[in-house]
Amino acid sequence: MADGFILLDKPSGFTSHQVVAQVRKILALSRVGHAGTLDPMATGLLVVAVGKATRLIEYLLNSHKCYQAEVTFGASTDTEDAQGRVLETCGKFSLTPQQQLSVLESFQGKIQQVPPAASAIKIQGKRAYDLFRQGQKPQLAAREVEILSIKPHQPLTDLNAARPCLRFLVCCSKGTYIRSLARDMGTMVGIPAHLSNLRRVSIGSLSIDQACTLEQLATAPGQHIRDMTIAVQHLPMLQVDDQSAAGFCMGQKLNKPGLQGVYAVFRDNTFLGIGHGDGTLLKPYKVFCSDLSHREEG
Repeated sequence: MADGFILLDKPSGFTSHQVVAQVRKILALSRVGHAGTLDPMATGLLVVAVGKATRLIEYLLNSHKCYQAEVTFGASTDTEDAQGRVLETCGKFSLTPQQQLSVLESFQGKIQQVPPAASAIKIQGKRAYDLFRQGQKPQLAAREVEILSIKPHQPLTDLNAARPCLRFLVCCSKGTYIRSLARDMGTMVGIPAHLSNLRRVSIGSLSIDQACTLEQLATAPGQHIRDMTIAVQHLPMLQVDDQSAAGFCMGQKLNKPGLQGVYAVFRDNTFLGIGHGDGTLLKPYKVFCSDLSHREEG
């Protein structure tokens, strides 16, 4: 089976780890991972790495992500989504289209966000959601995230108890919790609210339109494994000659004055690996072109 990535349309009701377990079973492989966790309620794009591509997951994790989301006003929950216990309700409220638009626009740009108590963030070595399930109330600090764009997903009409849902499209930085965004929208207008639907539609340049279902993967596994270079297509590319390629594949530093930062190294169309430049030398960081591909320096 080839090394690479599978773009999956995750069904609702499954954790990301459960989806990975299904892929392992379908492909009969153990070396499988995923980039960017989706909550069980959420659907949409889950990028699954197979074989050596698992070593490139980090280059997808930092990509911006876009979602189709729905916030329901009139009720808040302890998990900030539809699967939680209702904490507060409001049977009478009204939000005009202009008020809804103002709420969305107020979150554009860099914001401070407190993550949900039921999240994977670690507190003194323990996951917040584990503490939450034990009945504790984890205190999480606010952190800066960026909302790159946010806009209505359908024409806006008056919202009220009989019509409580606002659907929107949001693109955001790594670490943004859409559940918390829904919670904060409610706080802004003084109405309890929670996230009632979420679908991830893209990660960087990768789109849900390119994704397959688990059923489609099971029918034709080999047809859905994409080249692992999709993880590095946003990085600057460095083409090297045969001599430099041989040295890079042996873990040797290359003399490359002026190169700083992370580069995807190629010999023609062959992906050799990842190199880190310090302005003078390019140091092999992840090598994929030889028996030394298991070595990671740096």
